[in-house]
Amino acid sequence: MAGRPRLVLLDAGAVFAALEHEAWDALTDRYDVVVPRIVSDEIQFYHSRETHRRVYVDPESWVEDGTIQEYEAQATDVAETLTLINRADGPEIHDGEAEALTYLRLEVDPLASDIAFVSADGAAIQATALLDLSHTAKCLSEVLRAIGYSKPLPLRHRREFVDSHLNRGFQRRMGR
Repeated sequence: MAGRPRLVLLDAGAVFAALEHEAWDALTDRYDVVVPRIVSDEIQFYHSRETHRRVYVDPESWVEDGTIQEYEAQATDVAETLTLINRADGPEIHDGEAEALTYLRLEVDPLASDIAFVSADGAAIQATALLDLSHTAKCLSEVLRAIGYSKPLPLRHRREFVDSHLNRGFQRRMGR
């Protein structure tokens, strides 16, 4: 559906949390969800909060039925992204994070307000500040709150976590 805001779910943790809190269907109904290919490959199962058992998922079927969009970056584009954020005191960026940040850098209008970059990874959040894309950094709890979900989530999925890592990213950007 055109006109829906985009939700870039950077890490498997954000996907797992949405699944575990039974918010996945609501997220994918409300947002155009983009997941980096590397992250999509990592998602195999999550632990049900209700049954305490593994629930296996099939991200490939989500791509096929349009539930999510999968983004696969070119190696040269990822290398350029890493060059832009690589600093001696900078955050360690893993492959899936680098692919998601490349998506933000190349596929998103820097002034767009309709995109939410959701991660529970501090290094990736810091990198958004280094790339001047901090306005896209959101936490899963605020994205879920926007669709009516109000249950509390762990700290790594809350605004305080995002703000703390954005501040670190800004400090690194300023050379402090």
